[in-house]
Amino acid sequence: MNEIDKKSLEKVKKLFSSGAIDNVEIGTTKGLQQIHKYLFDSLYDFAGIIRKENISKGNFRFGNSLYLEDMLNKIETMKETTLDDIIDKYVEMNIAHPFLEEMGAVQEFG
Repeated sequence: MNEIDKKSLEKVKKLFSSGAIDNVEIGTTKGLQQIHKYLFDSLYDFAGIIRKENISKGNFRFGNSLYLEDMLNKIETMKETTLDDIIDKYVEMNIAHPFLEEMGAVQEFG
């Protein structure tokens, strides 16, 4: 485990143990931004900021940055009634991948 992973894991523990997670908007892009900022604020200067660049990992290209805002708006309106609904929404959010990532993903800008 690298240093960033260790620090972010500690922040995850604190997010839940402190009760700060209760102040996060559930199922929204804003909520994801809140969590990302909380976990990575002192680690990355882009913490909580929706990316403006295209990124990929291996041969998979995440959601195009030109359409990312529209994608996130549509994902945000997806149902969360059943576990399957929640999983579908989670998968779509992972495909959109709204934040830049370092260490764990190869970034290819284009």
